[in-house]
Amino acid sequence: MHRSGTSAITGLLCSSGISIGKSIMPPKPDNPIGFFENQKIQELNDTILNLYNSTWDSIFSLPEDWLENSMLKSYYLDATNLINEEFGSDSLFMIKDPRLSLLLPFWNIVLERLDVSIYVIFMVRNPFEIASSLEHRNNFDVNKSLHLTARYWEHGELNSRKFRRVLIDFSEFIGQPESIKANLKSNFNLTFKELGSSEFLLDKSMKHFNIEDQAELINSDNELSNILMEIYQKLKQLAKKDNKVFEDYSVWDDLLLKNLQLLHYKDGTLKSKEGFQSRVSSIIKKLGL
Repeated sequence: MHRSGTSAITGLLCSSGISIGKSIMPPKPDNPIGFFENQKIQELNDTILNLYNSTWDSIFSLPEDWLENSMLKSYYLDATNLINEEFGSDSLFMIKDPRLSLLLPFWNIVLERLDVSIYVIFMVRNPFEIASSLEHRNNFDVNKSLHLTARYWEHGELNSRKFRRVLIDFSEFIGQPESIKANLKSNFNLTFKELGSSEFLLDKSMKHFNIEDQAELINSDNELSNILMEIYQKLKQLAKKDNKVFEDYSVWDDLLLKNLQLLHYKDGTLKSKEGFQSRVSSIIKKLGL
């Protein structure tokens, strides 16, 4: 999800010798240390979302059959060429873009054809800190940001289940680069260079929004607030444990299925009882239940 510390973790790994490509997005006032994000990949992701009249900040899900759309065919070649151009002979590289939570199935097809193994870092942050950051940067309504967080968390978790992955809580990440590197090394079998001068990336002062885990402090949709905080607390607990625990889907499945209607009540497909039942059936099929 956006504003969740993805730039910080990518900056840390970039300083440790992992490639992020050639076309690097320049720093901006809202991220003065840099995004550590490949601009051409982000632009392609936006183009793909636009095929479905969607954007990164839409709270509506993509169509269920979006991956089967014939319009995507030409973009597979574009994405393949882009990977080859940006990363060349790099044996280890990163793609950082929160949009991957939504579009990972597309990139999985591309990278599988290139015989590239995928490892996923799933960053989570207090949803009210995310909302505060988006309000400051984009002037988003708090409830819009919470629905956006719900969408990214749901799709990011579901779309990454087939890959080896690590869950990191942003609040625990700040100021603890060595423990994070040890976690990634253990779970991904990676070898890192020394951090060097990049330690400033993890200075606690760089985390501008700090909110206690009390949803009532912010004016928002109380039901959705409670759901997201429940999910966040569960994920936060999992992040402190061996990440193999993250592969126990029961915690997520219970929360996802129990609260599915509320998480999607603004989705156009859920305006009717039949639409909701169709969505439930689709999610259950995805989960293999």
